[in-house]
Amino acid sequence: MAPVRMLIGRERELSALKEAQNQHRLVTIWGPGGVGKSSIARELATLHRASGAEVFSIGLRDVVPSLDGLVAALSRELEL
Repeated sequence: MAPVRMLIGRERELSALKEAQNQHRLVTIWGPGGVGKSSIARELATLHRASGAEVFSIGLRDVVPSLDGLVAALSRELEL
């Protein structure tokens, strides 16, 4: 049986993220662990992919916290 995925009570956040995605090429979701960032990001990606867009998800937990670290992680994940 496939796991049940439900996003409950996050309509306001999802709407704000959709609007941000319409206005910007890169949207970053951050916050403390356990608040549902990954769940809302997966839902947003699913909706965006359904519209025909390419979506990339890159975990930054182990990235050196600097511009160089971010660029290296993006380059590695996007095979640039």
